[in-house]
Amino acid sequence: MRKILFIFAMIGVFVFSACQKDEELVPITCESYEELQNGVCVVIDEDAKLLNDALDNLDTLDDYTLTVAIHDLLDVYYITIEFDGNKSSFAIDDVKDYYINNNGAQEHYFKQGDDYQKEIIDVPESGNYSFFYDLSADMFTSFDGKFYMNIQELDVIEAFFESDFPSSTVQNFEMAINNEKISEIAFDLGIGEVIYHMVMNFTLIGETSITIPVVVE
Repeated sequence: MRKILFIFAMIGVFVFSACQKDEELVPITCESYEELQNGVCVVIDEDAKLLNDALDNLDTLDDYTLTVAIHDLLDVYYITIEFDGNKSSFAIDDVKDYYINNNGAQEHYFKQGDDYQKEIIDVPESGNYSFFYDLSADMFTSFDGKFYMNIQELDVIEAFFESDFPSSTVQNFEMAINNEKISEIAFDLGIGEVIYHMVMNFTLIGETSITIPVVVE
């Protein structure tokens, strides 16, 4: 079970400038959720626009708290992961570890007895919640205020778990959005004959602050 929890601990600004001559005609390109009407792009699918904006806003997430509940047949396990710039923390069962990412080398602060110690570890290539950034609006169908991943797209999420859990399956992947940001992700992860229901909640966006503990030499 702890290995399942561990993989969740691995976890832009779009600038546009142009110079246009008076005589130059610039073609108008609308988004997939818009339609060109009288020379203006008009939104025709509000749900698709909301989802597209929320996915774009992933690049702006710098400090936030991610709470993960993992349900199996008998128990519920809770972990809390915090992000604050290049700092992060991982807490489970009242034990909290801290990390600082410095140009590919990661400092790991862990409790030993009553004090914290530090070690240098490698940053896993599959970290940083990479599957978030593989998502696109056309992978989902909206219904009753939530967004459900189309069945034919689930292999994108399954690939994220493949190295740790070969032949694992993902089902019922859904997202909720609040204030143009993803607020919750839930899905079922099948490993062998066991199904784990994962619920990930994003909170304290823009308000999470991490203080790295002092290491006692």
